[in-house]
Amino acid sequence: MKKFTRIGSMILKSAVILLILLGTIFTFVFSEYRGEVFCYYTAQCNMIVLLVLAVLLVFEIFGGIKKEQYYYMIKFFITMCALLSLLVYTGLFTPTEQMKLGGGWYGVICHAVVPLLLLADYMIFDRKGHVPWYTPLLCGIGPVAHGLFIVFRSLTGEGYHIQDSPTVVSAPYAFLRGDAVSISISVIGLLVGFILFCYLIYLIDMGYAAVRDKLKPLFNKKDEA
Repeated sequence: MKKFTRIGSMILKSAVILLILLGTIFTFVFSEYRGEVFCYYTAQCNMIVLLVLAVLLVFEIFGGIKKEQYYYMIKFFITMCALLSLLVYTGLFTPTEQMKLGGGWYGVICHAVVPLLLLADYMIFDRKGHVPWYTPLLCGIGPVAHGLFIVFRSLTGEGYHIQDSPTVVSAPYAFLRGDAVSISISVIGLLVGFILFCYLIYLIDMGYAAVRDKLKPLFNKKDEA
């Protein structure tokens, strides 16, 4: 079973890496303003996911991970940060914005397929009950860091071209453009909602582990009989 789990996880990780490369290359090739491709949350997040998965894959190929708690923390972190891209893409963008910001089928790969495959890898193959309680809080680092990046670009006079439009805006997402009060409400609401979502996944993880631990003695007794 362990061998099957390890091989299955390695296959999914490899698929995610290849899809990130494919989606990012096509996004770069078809983008009118290529210098801005890596200024969006999804592109930045996917690059981090790619690097982390590549390192984890190397470790798994050459003997596995020694400190499992850190492994599960990292996997949880990158999975949740990638899922934020999916949540915003499907929940906050209109269909028009999805086409403009998503970039067609390769945008769907980056915004939806990659996060869902990461979630599948986490849910199916990762052992449950090993993620520390504070890890969902740490997941807020990703969106906060990107928010600071947007502020920095705005302060330096850099903006965003929304796909092929020549118009330059201060922030790539509509809910981050407006007066200070509305932006603050949007940012705080999104951050709190995201952290609560991370805790929901965390509770599912811990609940599964608790049920597994309760049922394990029953299966052990059957085996002894």
